[in-house]
Amino acid sequence: MTNYLKSILFFLSLFLFFSCSEEESFILNEESIAIEDISNVSIFHKSNGVNYEVTTEFIKEKWESELLEEGIEVELERFIILESKDKLNSKNYYFLKAISKDGTLETGAFLNKIETKNLSISASFELAGKKCSCTGCTNGCAIEVVGSKCTCTSCIPRGGKCTKKEEQVVE
Repeated sequence: MTNYLKSILFFLSLFLFFSCSEEESFILNEESIAIEDISNVSIFHKSNGVNYEVTTEFIKEKWESELLEEGIEVELERFIILESKDKLNSKNYYFLKAISKDGTLETGAFLNKIETKNLSISASFELAGKKCSCTGCTNGCAIEVVGSKCTCTSCIPRGGKCTKKEEQVVE
């Protein structure tokens, strides 16, 4: 193999490595019992200036205890990463959604991309301060994201009560 061909292959492999899109960072719209199975990047949660890596156990413990403080005892069982595109600014939004074992509660938070200057580190994301929850029926009352907004679908059949809670955490 000539040096010229080796150089081309080297630069092509670098191009492919650094041009990976964010869509490859996540396995979108597939439920999993483990966040690690649907994310190919590191996800962090910043609290009091310290970054904690988000694992399945970490997020279950954190969100279940926050819900318990609100009087909602729940076991989060499944996770899914949703993607939404904002057509006005051509921006992709990602949302980590957790679904309760009984299917009556969905909660989650947006994921913000962390810009890094270290080229050896792949993309990283952090849990954003905006969090949403939908509580109510087992059929419907699901979180959907449109741009940076979250909504809850209606209960099926109609008549069930679906409650949306949205919060903005400021550190």
